[in-house]
Amino acid sequence: MNTRLAGLGSTSPTTPPAHERPKRAGQAVLVALVFTLASLVGTNPYQFGVGDNSITVPIVRAYADPRLYPGDFAVAQRHYYYTYLWKAVAWLVVHTAAPLHLLFLWGYAAALFATFLLVYALAMRLCRSPVVGVVALALLLFRRPTLGGIDTVESIFNTRELALPFVLAAFLAFLDRRRVWAFALLGIAYLVHPITVHPALLMLVVASLAEREPGGRRTLVAGLGVFALLASPILAWRLASSPPHLQLLAADPRWLVALRLRSSLHMFPSTFGLDVFVRAAATLLLIGLWWRWWSPSDGRDRRTVAAWTLTVLGVCVAGAVFAEVVPIGATFVTQPLRSFQLLECLAAIATAHLVTRGLETASLPRGAVRPLTAGLVLLCATPRALHSIAVFLVLAGLFAWLRSRHAAFALAACLTVAVAAAGIHAFDVRHDDPIVFSPVSAHDRWWLDAESWARQHTDRSDAFIVPADTDDDFRVFGERTVYADWEDGGLMNWNPAFGLEWMRRMRMLGFDGDTFRPLDAAQVGRIARELRRPGRAIYLVRAVDEADLGFRVRHRNAGFVISEVTPDPDRSGP
Repeated sequence: MNTRLAGLGSTSPTTPPAHERPKRAGQAVLVALVFTLASLVGTNPYQFGVGDNSITVPIVRAYADPRLYPGDFAVAQRHYYYTYLWKAVAWLVVHTAAPLHLLFLWGYAAALFATFLLVYALAMRLCRSPVVGVVALALLLFRRPTLGGIDTVESIFNTRELALPFVLAAFLAFLDRRRVWAFALLGIAYLVHPITVHPALLMLVVASLAEREPGGRRTLVAGLGVFALLASPILAWRLASSPPHLQLLAADPRWLVALRLRSSLHMFPSTFGLDVFVRAAATLLLIGLWWRWWSPSDGRDRRTVAAWTLTVLGVCVAGAVFAEVVPIGATFVTQPLRSFQLLECLAAIATAHLVTRGLETASLPRGAVRPLTAGLVLLCATPRALHSIAVFLVLAGLFAWLRSRHAAFALAACLTVAVAAAGIHAFDVRHDDPIVFSPVSAHDRWWLDAESWARQHTDRSDAFIVPADTDDDFRVFGERTVYADWEDGGLMNWNPAFGLEWMRRMRMLGFDGDTFRPLDAAQVGRIARELRRPGRAIYLVRAVDEADLGFRVRHRNAGFVISEVTPDPDRSGP
């Protein structure tokens, strides 16, 4: 295998002829578009209103209409949620007729398309082969959980999803020696999601220092200056509105308890299972194997890729040390382990190159075992492992058959992926899978009915006590203040005081450290007194199979009952 792999990257043309470039660009756009639609509908079905949307949708609604969610302790944390994305979306809601769910869908589709297109472009830049780009997208087509608990491909629209293509574009610009542009792109991404940008910025700085090119230091300083200028609005926001109890070089032990309880998969390696580390080791092994035999046309690319990989490793080690051994607040604000997502993108390109070059030079069929194994190692961690492996093996077979007919392979790959995605979507719908393409609402049917009743029959000032462990946030479609729920805890990373208050409210809602006990009437009354304010009525939402606490029932469906706990005497009706 050494002889076969020694020429990795050497058989494809370094630069396509001028008349071929529009054709190559059109092929890249077509491939990225087909893979985007396949992922959005089938392999990683897009959903609205769940996951991070439980927090971000109410924040957008609150920016668009400040009368919503009065006194809601979680929505009030938007002042510490440092991103301009949700303010921009709220502006569009106010100034256009577009519904919020459509804005999220369009934003998600655009970000996903840009991500796939840029991974394809990076594969072309590093490996000089459109086939590597197609196979790399196939390896990314099915989401995988990464070391920091982040999926390689998101299924909802969030800040990470939009920031990632800017980061990938910065990497591409850096490889093309457009260094100041690379830092400028990171500055723009910083306005969307600083946590994604922090490790990427460090990767570019380390790679710049490692090259030691003439004038490199001046270029680095200029790039950092441009980055600071573009990122300054977020930096100024952070300085003007920082949580008063946050200490970057220390950590309240009670805050650590809450973080471990709610978000351990993002920052505490001691809570990870063995499978997480095995997946990470496999990713690093594949990158290392590829780097060992890779022969890029520009030798500086090898140093750059090595610097990027080692930087992410260093960031992850520091994140583990300063979360587990010497806990400090800066670790939980920046969440360094999430940086491993960037290596997963590189691993897809590396593995695709190993597979395609291995198949191209192998004596089939026996010689295909090693290159195919590389792809299988990367895909075995996907939740839809059988589906992803089946698609990969079909594409590998098509490539082995078509070989150098790159355009034909790209078309065959698009058809294969489209058919697979359509089949997966049809199967999910037929079997009533809860994770299915849901562009309007991914909430449970009866929970959504309860939310709709609240929005239509209660006042904006009213408040609700809801089951804390329900997967879907009542604020999203109910548009009403909620006492607290489990999803709110995701906001504590920036604010220790919020984490302590969230823990107190979880206990008020019956949390015993493991599960939630049903509330009795006295407990509901104590929570209602905390929520009480002039002109407000307070409602309780409970499952239909829970005991009736004697409150007046205002709405009932097959799943939930809404009762009025404390009707306000100053109001004659909702």
